[in-house]
Amino acid sequence: MLECSVCKQCLPEDKFYKEKRTQRGYQSQCKKCMYERRKQNPDFFNKIYKWKKNNKDKVAGYNQEWRKNNPESWQEIRQRYHYSDKGKQKRIKERQIRSGARGSHTPQQWDARCEYYGNKCVDCGSSEITKDHRIPLSKEGTDFASNLIPRCLSCNSRKGNRWIG
Repeated sequence: MLECSVCKQCLPEDKFYKEKRTQRGYQSQCKKCMYERRKQNPDFFNKIYKWKKNNKDKVAGYNQEWRKNNPESWQEIRQRYHYSDKGKQKRIKERQIRSGARGSHTPQQWDARCEYYGNKCVDCGSSEITKDHRIPLSKEGTDFASNLIPRCLSCNSRKGNRWIG
């Protein structure tokens, strides 16, 4: 439980935005108070946004300087992003663009495909599954759900970029 510096209420941590620069790891104002502050001072926040938009070189310079002076923190941030769902999705999308793959699917469609195959690898029956493309993206396969099949990492790696039914 944390106390908001504005409304003085004790609230759970999920009611505060994370802030790594503070000792407690969260902003001092709760999300509700921050929202009210933004509503009351839209010009102030719009000014910051416009300045950043108009001074991209300066912002990039500040960021580059910070990364240079804080290599451990920067490495930690990069690692955390790399292994996050957002990072994984970005790498998958980049790979699809590079290969010229058509189509896309939703997480719900992937879950439905897994359920169809019993949430197990189609080759060995392992429950540790990964997403595999029946027709590989490198062989002009699509990223539609109909081209997806659940395989464990071992079977997926063994298959490589071959086209196996």
